Amino acid sequence: MKRFLVFAGYCHEASGGWDDLRQTADTLDAARAWARLWDKENIGADIWWHIVDTGTGEIALADHQDPGTPSTEKMLKKRLGVYD
Repeated sequence: MKRFLVFAGYCHEASGGWDDLRQTADTLDAARAWARLWDKENIGADIWWHIVDTGTGEIALADHQDPGTPSTEKMLKKRLGVYD
């Protein structure tokens, strides 16, 4: 199993649990690249994604694309001290 699991979906159509698994990756950068592609392909849609680190069991990064909400990824990065 790869270390990073990417779960994603449309907010109004979430399947729930493992049914939302879209991609797996060996590195956080590769998982984030897939998530960014998901963002670009769904501009304007109410979507979300979470990257789970199977090594720690924690959500490593997450975002919810909704023009009225602050970026969850930015908030998590700030909390973790990670800056692009």
